[in-house]
Amino acid sequence: VIAAENTALGDVALAFNDFSGSGLANNNTAVGGAALFNNVDGSENTAVGTGAGPNVIAGFNNTYVGDFVGSLEVDESNTIRIGDLSNGNGVGSLACFIGGIFNNFQPVGGSVVEVTIDLSNDHLGYDVGPNQGGSVPSVPSRGAPVKRGAPQPAARPDHSALPQRQAKLNDKVEKLQATVAQQQKQIETLTAQLKEQAAQFTAQLKEQAAQIQKVSAQLEMGKPATKVVVNKP
Repeated sequence: VIAAENTALGDVALAFNDFSGSGLANNNTAVGGAALFNNVDGSENTAVGTGAGPNVIAGFNNTYVGDFVGSLEVDESNTIRIGDLSNGNGVGSLACFIGGIFNNFQPVGGSVVEVTIDLSNDHLGYDVGPNQGGSVPSVPSRGAPVKRGAPQPAARPDHSALPQRQAKLNDKVEKLQATVAQQQKQIETLTAQLKEQAAQFTAQLKEQAAQIQKVSAQLEMGKPATKVVVNKP
């Protein structure tokens, strides 16, 4: 692994990060089981939630918040998804509360526009207000995001082998499960043998106790009878 400055917290989070060995998968943060599971060469991605960002392979500068967010989307870049329809449950999150908005009135005009939302997919955007003449306001350009800490390749690596890698991983899991099942069977067999030996040992102890009791009874019967001697004056 050549990639650096990655953080993974959770079972199989960033499992295939930098699997290609190209060193492109830098500065990723995955928190949650299987978060950014399939990422190979993507960088600058942040995913928080179980299974978040499962389809990011080479995408960069994405932010996913919520369990399984991004499940219905393809590999993408420069995208923020917070509990939206892409989590695959059919509705996404049903309510949204964000502090710091109330009592922060900003009249529409100049660089201040109206926030819009596409109800079909929760896509946020903006539109100009009625007093802006229907034209997009002029705002300073922030420039396109740039991937940091990684060389720019001439072409993206071929990820067609990912299904085969996944198949190999599944095969390893199946073999491990078979080994565990075999060991469990051996433990059960050994436990049964120990129980049988314990039962035999208990029976032997009972038999020995009975023999000891029998011998004791025979010894008691073989003792001479007690005689009483009376001294006459």
